[in-house]
Amino acid sequence: MSFIKNIFGKSKEEITLLDIKEFFSTQQEETSVLEFKSGEVEPEGIYKEIAAFLNTEGGLLIIGTPKEIKKKIGGNEIKICEGELTYSKIKNKDILYSKIASNIVPFPTNISIVEFVTENGNIFLVDVPQSLDPPHQCTSDGKYYIRMERDAKPAPHGLIKALFNKRKIAILDSDVKIVPSNKTNIDKIEIIIRNTSRIPAEKVSYLIINNWYFNGTIRFCKK
Repeated sequence: MSFIKNIFGKSKEEITLLDIKEFFSTQQEETSVLEFKSGEVEPEGIYKEIAAFLNTEGGLLIIGTPKEIKKKIGGNEIKICEGELTYSKIKNKDILYSKIASNIVPFPTNISIVEFVTENGNIFLVDVPQSLDPPHQCTSDGKYYIRMERDAKPAPHGLIKALFNKRKIAILDSDVKIVPSNKTNIDKIEIIIRNTSRIPAEKVSYLIINNWYFNGTIRFCKK
């Protein structure tokens, strides 16, 4: 899943700095999968947001947004971003990758960063998929974070334990393909089972229940 595509309607190859400026030309609110950080954000604020996205459903972190302002609507107070971008002084995405790698464990391997380099500073879109290897910890403060509505919050012990248990279980996916036979009236069924996690899958088996004659093959692969 690409959060850039879902939020902006463009792929990471198509999106431009003008798209970001137009996005913030109107009032924007954070969501459970969208986080804003101005260019003045401290590094620790970046790490905990990325860790929180990894440990929940993923999301998009935009670095270099307008500064948040508080606005009252009825009896509620909300935070919105609108106006001029505030550019980050992080020089490039390679440095940002390096900082993330040094401050989040285990290292998140599938993060995608889009950068816009200008003379005023840089804008970064950090696309963070849900992790297959949770939980992730911020080494700067030793905490595990999760995304709760619009904020990164320290995760309670029970949830951390559940995330560790998730890491211990292999995640399997499968495809079933019918292969027509040219010589007989009996088709073959090919079952492909994939291990999409880093955890080894042992003693994998499958069961097909039907009233047809089955002459099948099974093939294992690791994604």
